[in-house]
Amino acid sequence: MKNILYVAVVLGAMFVSSCEPNADIYDKLDANKNPYNKKITYTLTAADYGKTVTGNATVDKYKAFMDSLPAANFVPKVLAKNFPALNTNSEVVVTYNYLVPNVYSDNALFGYELTDADYGTLGNATVATNKSFDGTNKSTALLPAFLLTKYPTAVANDTQNVVIKYNYALNLERYAFDGAAWSRATTNGVYSNFAQIGYTLLTADYIGMGGDVARFKNFSTTVLSENYLPVFLKSKYPYAIEGAIKVLKFKYFSGSASDKTEMYKLTSGVWVKMAAYNLVAKIGQYIYGPEGWVFDPTVRLTMVPADYQIIATNDPIPDPVFTDFGLYYGASGKYGNFDNRLSKRKASNPEMTDKTDSECITIMMNRLPAAIKVMLENKYKTAVPIVGGLEVHYIIIYKVYNNDLSYTTYSIDYKCTAAGNPATFELISGPTEVK
Repeated sequence: MKNILYVAVVLGAMFVSSCEPNADIYDKLDANKNPYNKKITYTLTAADYGKTVTGNATVDKYKAFMDSLPAANFVPKVLAKNFPALNTNSEVVVTYNYLVPNVYSDNALFGYELTDADYGTLGNATVATNKSFDGTNKSTALLPAFLLTKYPTAVANDTQNVVIKYNYALNLERYAFDGAAWSRATTNGVYSNFAQIGYTLLTADYIGMGGDVARFKNFSTTVLSENYLPVFLKSKYPYAIEGAIKVLKFKYFSGSASDKTEMYKLTSGVWVKMAAYNLVAKIGQYIYGPEGWVFDPTVRLTMVPADYQIIATNDPIPDPVFTDFGLYYGASGKYGNFDNRLSKRKASNPEMTDKTDSECITIMMNRLPAAIKVMLENKYKTAVPIVGGLEVHYIIIYKVYNNDLSYTTYSIDYKCTAAGNPATFELISGPTEVK
């Protein structure tokens, strides 16, 4: 089977089907070597995520896929069950649920948070009184000695996050140990800034909550964290403003003790537990081939005026009057085509000055693959070369307004060769005239 699969993306309104009332007819056609194929869209239903279809209890529970359980592993089973009549060359654009980690949980950093007593041991009277650092009384001058005492068994290359107060606001700083001394760590010579700082519950926090929490120093399926942590947060952060978010790490017992993270948001004066994941809709395309239904990451684009405008905006010879037109590539954002009329281009292109009309047309046509690459690099900046183990190709359809005032449509194939910002693209084949 080819490693690369090509799929035509169906633009505009597409027929949505959830059943095939004529399946028996189509099965007979298949048996007669006349396979029935269609190009449709389909949105997975709650039943499609069921364990009897996907064979996975987690997908069944959440009615969604996730990074560790990718859709490409399960959607083919759903399609095979729901569309038994569809056969070779059928294409389905599938919409499905996907769980992504909540950004606050994913980005939160935890570290040792200085206590009021710690500020008093740093040897600075102002810091001890204010329990906060400032521009004059800096953490970088006082914490290295503190960390030597706090972590006497540290070895070279150890790092430690420290949560401090700077001008009374929480900050997280990362320190590195070189085997002899601690110093604030930098990345490319710059101190990192951390937007979301998590808090790890201390022994004293569990004790303060009383009952089984104080006794076992953890939460569990019978001692629920959400029954205690809102009250704890209200006490610990009495001046938090509406909409504030706190990420807490604590011990959780389920057969054995392990760390668990939860997020809370101050809503109408009450700390409310947030979902650990956000449910989003994603779209993937699948094609029926020799091995049945398989995921296909190919992107097919029929260029619209906005795509030509991208090229016009990045044209080496911009039109002196019209911002929606470029004189080098000839892309017209207004009309949605490449204008290859010599009357529009020849006088502004030094390369064409002493050339025949035929030679000028060849020059303009030869520039078009480069123009398409400009569009790809700007439209798909975050493209990746591999999705689901398959190379990602971009099949682009574009239109040329010829010098004889006729129109011709072409197809060209690029593939993404490297991720980046922007990603890079390589011409694979074309352009080829589309009849």
